[in-house]
Amino acid sequence: MSGMHREVPIAGCQRVAVRSAAQLWYAADVKPLRYAAAALLAAVAGCSFDASGARPIGAPADAPVADARGDATVPDAATAIPDAGVATPDATAPPDADPCPTGYARSAATGSAYRYATTRRDWFEAEADCAADGFGTHLVVIADDTELDAIAAMVGTTQVWIGATDIVDEDQFVDVTGADLAFQPWKAGEPNDSGPGEDCVELADHAYNDDACHPTKQRYVCECDGIAPDPDAFTP
Repeated sequence: MSGMHREVPIAGCQRVAVRSAAQLWYAADVKPLRYAAAALLAAVAGCSFDASGARPIGAPADAPVADARGDATVPDAATAIPDAGVATPDATAPPDADPCPTGYARSAATGSAYRYATTRRDWFEAEADCAADGFGTHLVVIADDTELDAIAAMVGTTQVWIGATDIVDEDQFVDVTGADLAFQPWKAGEPNDSGPGEDCVELADHAYNDDACHPTKQRYVCECDGIAPDPDAFTP
């Protein structure tokens, strides 16, 4: 309503200002834009303003936008004091902190992080345990010879479950993320599906072997690479 004086109160006046809104005030010749700029400043700073002129209450008609203290200035965004209720980054957190869960060790050779689990579980229990660590964790998916060497060095001659199976489609091996199993360094004569339910893959002596997903229990290696597992890839 033109010519009317309407005060819009906002509780909790704080020493906060929005530089972009102030710039909009000085650059805009259109009153609605100036009104929007002042409203934004008021909402963030917690100040009352005059809706008819888009200026703080009590300010002269030609006064610039005032900050929460009533000063005719807008504090620099770099020095403005944040609202007490707004969370600020932890200054003690290192900028290069590893996103993988505790217990994972990152390999310089592969770029992924791994956890060697020595508790013996069947394949499904092992995958569930890896996935429970957090987003992008699963049984290890070995991509190439470099990663094969890294995992083999970690486990030695111990047989361990890895993230590969053909339980959904016989002889069509996929990894736990749902991708076709591109790297397949099988032992001689494998996979042979010689026993019932040999639909899951283990690493044994630097090569792959198919074994029964259940009830066979053995150790396993989890990988943290930020790629989520796909349950459809291993749910019969």
